[in-house]
Amino acid sequence: MICFHVIEKLISGVLAGKSVAESVPAIGGGFVGLVCVAVMLFVALIPFFAFKHVARELGQGRLNAMLFGTPIHEAGR
Repeated sequence: MICFHVIEKLISGVLAGKSVAESVPAIGGGFVGLVCVAVMLFVALIPFFAFKHVARELGQGRLNAMLFGTPIHEAGR
């Protein structure tokens, strides 16, 4: 995610007429800031991967049925 953020800022800066060097974003104040951002992203993505793996173990459609009611593929029955 950090890499995509940097690439996004580079592209938008170049399209705005800045040089590549001027477009490189400052990420949170050096190495410590970069580590802080990486830790925040790691913690923020834990639920995504947890739900993905739990859904795989439960079987197709079970997690959606548990969280949201009837799964989409059974709604027409």
